[in-house]
Amino acid sequence: MGPKSCNSFHLPYSVGCLWAYASSHDSIKEKFELGHIFWRRDPVEQVAEMLKDSDVVGFSTYIWNKNYNAGVARRLKELNPNCVIIFGGPEPAITDPTIFEKHPWITAVIKSEGEITFKNVLENLDNLYKVPGLLINQDEKIVDTGDAERISDLSILPSPYLTGLFDELVASHPEIEWTATLETNRGCPYQCTFCDWGSLTYSKVKVFPLDRVFAELEWTAKNKIAFVSLADANFGIFPDRDPLITKKFVSSQNEFGFPYGFVTSFAKNQKKEVVDIIETLIKESKNYNTGLMVSLQTLDEPTLDIIKRKNLQSNKIEEILAIARERDLPVGTELILGLPGESIKSWSQNIWKLLELNMHDGVDIYFSQLLENSEMNLVQKEIYDIKTTEIFDYFGTSTDENVGPYAESIMVTKSTRDLPFEDMISASIFNWFIFTWHVGGLSDIASRFIRKYLNISYEQFYTELFVELEKELWYIKLRDDQINMLTDWFDNGRATVPNELNLKTYGNSIIFYTRQLLHAIPERRDPWYTFLDRYIKKYNLDSTLHNELIRLQKEQLIDIKQRDQYPVQSTYQYNLWQYIMKDVDQLESGTYSLEYYFPEKPMEEKEYIERLFWNRKRRFGRVWVNIL
Repeated sequence: MGPKSCNSFHLPYSVGCLWAYASSHDSIKEKFELGHIFWRRDPVEQVAEMLKDSDVVGFSTYIWNKNYNAGVARRLKELNPNCVIIFGGPEPAITDPTIFEKHPWITAVIKSEGEITFKNVLENLDNLYKVPGLLINQDEKIVDTGDAERISDLSILPSPYLTGLFDELVASHPEIEWTATLETNRGCPYQCTFCDWGSLTYSKVKVFPLDRVFAELEWTAKNKIAFVSLADANFGIFPDRDPLITKKFVSSQNEFGFPYGFVTSFAKNQKKEVVDIIETLIKESKNYNTGLMVSLQTLDEPTLDIIKRKNLQSNKIEEILAIARERDLPVGTELILGLPGESIKSWSQNIWKLLELNMHDGVDIYFSQLLENSEMNLVQKEIYDIKTTEIFDYFGTSTDENVGPYAESIMVTKSTRDLPFEDMISASIFNWFIFTWHVGGLSDIASRFIRKYLNISYEQFYTELFVELEKELWYIKLRDDQINMLTDWFDNGRATVPNELNLKTYGNSIIFYTRQLLHAIPERRDPWYTFLDRYIKKYNLDSTLHNELIRLQKEQLIDIKQRDQYPVQSTYQYNLWQYIMKDVDQLESGTYSLEYYFPEKPMEEKEYIERLFWNRKRRFGRVWVNIL
C-alpha cells in the first residue's frame, strides 16, 4: 500500500507485532527463526519459491491483499504440502461455514487479536486444537476452538520498531518513503454496522504505555520515516494523554524534519480537546499535518439509527465547526453514499445541511462498501436488499499491477431497498455537481453571498439553478459523460474516462474528472461563468456589486498557465471577502485589497492536475488569500 508514484510503502506493522511478541519467548527463540517478512506485491511464483522450505507461514489479510495472499498460499501449498499456513487479519470470512472448502490450502485462521494466539500456534504445532481463538481446517470442515481471551494489558506486547525488527529493512531501502503504522490504543467502543472493527469486536479501549508511544515516535523521526499513520479508531478519546502524544510527535518532527505528516481517525464524539490536538498539529509543526476530519457518514436520523451510529451525537458538529473556524483550522467531513435507509431525498438533505453548517471545503464522499465481517454484510445486506458490484479500482493506491488473477477488489453498494440504482446514479450526479461547482470553487462565493445577503437557502439557490442549467447544452454534455462513466464503472468494476487529459482515473475519482478538466483547460470554465452571471441577475443586485461578486468568484481558482506568477493583488469596491468569508456583519463600500497566493512547490501541469484529486481535502487548486 502507498502511492507508488512516490515510491511509498507501509512498513509491515501487523506481522511485525506478531513476530516481536512471539520471539520474545524462549520457547519460540529456541525452535524457530524468522525467514522473511514480505511488504510488497512481488511476483507470486517468486514469493512462493522463497517460502517453500518454511515450516510455518502467516498471512495478515486485508481488503488490499486478500487475493494476492490467497495466490501465494495456494502456490506454496502445492510446493510444500506440509507447510502450516495461518491466516489472520480482518478479511478472512470467519462466519462462512464453507471457508475451507473455498480455501483448502489454509491450515487455520486466527479469529481476533493475533499476538498471543500466533505464539500459541507455534508452541502447539503438533496439536492446534489446544489453542483457543482458531478455526482449524479439518478435511475442509471447520473446527472452532472457541474465543481467545482479549489482551487486557498491552504493555506485554513488544514494539516491532523498538526491538529493531525493521531497522535493516529501512536502512537497506533509503529510496522508499516509508509509512509507519502506530497504535496508541486498541479497541473501539462503537458498533457502526458498516465497520468490521467495532461491530465485530465491540470492546473497551485499551492503551499502550506512553513511554512506548513516545519512543516509537522518536524512532520514526530518527529513521526518516516519511509518514505516521495512527491505527487508533478514536484518537483524542483520552484527553489526559492524547494531547501529550501530539506534542511529542510535533517536537520530534520539528527536531528531525521527519515524518512529513501525520494521519489518524479522530474521536467520533468530538469535543474541544480534539480541536486542540488539530491546532497543535497545524500551528506548532514546521510540516503540514492533517486537519480536523469530522466523520459524519450521514446526517439522516433514521439511517443513523440503522447503522447504530446515533450515539455519536452528530448534532454537536455545529459547535465543533464554530471552534475550528474561530481558530482558522482546516476542517473536513466524510459522508457515505448507499447506507441502508438512505434515500435520494435524505441524501440531498445531507448536502444542504452541511452547507448550512458552513461546511464548504474538505467534503469527501465514499460509496458504501461491504466489508467481509461487518454487520452490514452479515445481517443487513438481506434486510435492506443491498446489491453490490465488485470494484477493482476503488483503492487510491491501485496501480496497473492490480490486474489478472490476483487483482484486489471491494464490494461496493450499487443499490438498496431505499436507493434503487437509478437513484444511486442521480445521487452521484448531484455529488458531481456539488463537488465541481460549489466545493470546487466555481459557485461557492456567489451562493454564500446570496445566502447571507438575501437569506436564500442553499437548497433554493441550487434547486432553481438546476432548472435553468438543464437548458444548457455544454452542461448536458458534461452531465451525460458523468452518467456514462458511473454506469460503466458499476457495470464493469473499472473506470474508463475520456483520454482528453491522459490521466489514470480511479472509480472513486470519477466525479472529480470535470474539475480536473476545467483546471487543465481554463477556458472551459467560461460557459459556466457566463451562465452564473446571467443566473445571479435574477437577484437584482446593484450592478457594481453584481460584477464584483462574479469577479471575486472567478479569481478563486488558480489559472494553471499563470500559477508561477502568484502572488497577485486585486482591489474591490466592497468588502465582499470579509463579508462572505470572515463573518463580518455589514457589507460596506470603500477600497478593499486582497492578495492571492499559491503556496505550493513548483510542479509540472500533470502533477498539478493529479493533485486536484489527491489533495482535495485541503482546497488544492484554489488561491489562498491575505487581506491587505
